[in-house]
Amino acid sequence: MTSSNKPPSKLLKKSHAARCLRPFFGLIHEAVTEGYRDYERLYSEQVRVHRTNTTRSLRRDHIVDRLRNSLPSEFFSVVETDGTTYFDTPSGYRIVSRKLNSSLNIAQNYTALAKNIQANKQAQNGENRAYIYLGYVDPAVPGEIPEVHFVCPKGIGVREAWSIPVLPPADAKKNDNIVRGPDQPSPSQDAKNLVRPKHKKDTTRKNG
Repeated sequence: MTSSNKPPSKLLKKSHAARCLRPFFGLIHEAVTEGYRDYERLYSEQVRVHRTNTTRSLRRDHIVDRLRNSLPSEFFSVVETDGTTYFDTPSGYRIVSRKLNSSLNIAQNYTALAKNIQANKQAQNGENRAYIYLGYVDPAVPGEIPEVHFVCPKGIGVREAWSIPVLPPADAKKNDNIVRGPDQPSPSQDAKNLVRPKHKKDTTRKNG
């Protein structure tokens, strides 16, 4: 891979991603958690007959739909490629929604597209972008709120994968009472140092 195909190194830094994305954590957390809950709301009669992959796909579809309707179009653009929905930001991130396990591992499909994302290769539209996942973790207790994280996979320019917890507004504002707009990221809510994920096949049996 030539240097022209690598995303700018700044995009692959955890601290830079946190500053760029934190202003939208409230909207993102609500969209992901409510999209996750839509599955039980809409398919309560079918839950017992759905396969694990079906449940995971339906949850993702509803999360993506919520994100479409929640994220401001001036800061996020929707890109449809090969049946996958991405959300692009002006700062250079390409976001895709996925399920995570309790160790923040992502269920990777061994397709060319998945390998490109994992390697953080150049986006298909020819722009240098950094792929990051917006993932959820099934709650330990059914009916509770799932955890939400941004995860950057280990790949080109990323020696170790990193993750950033997306906190609900109440938690995010515990140490920050200043009202900030999208152009004023909060400096006080640092990303937690969580277990660094490694990509491997998801062998969990839980629905989601």
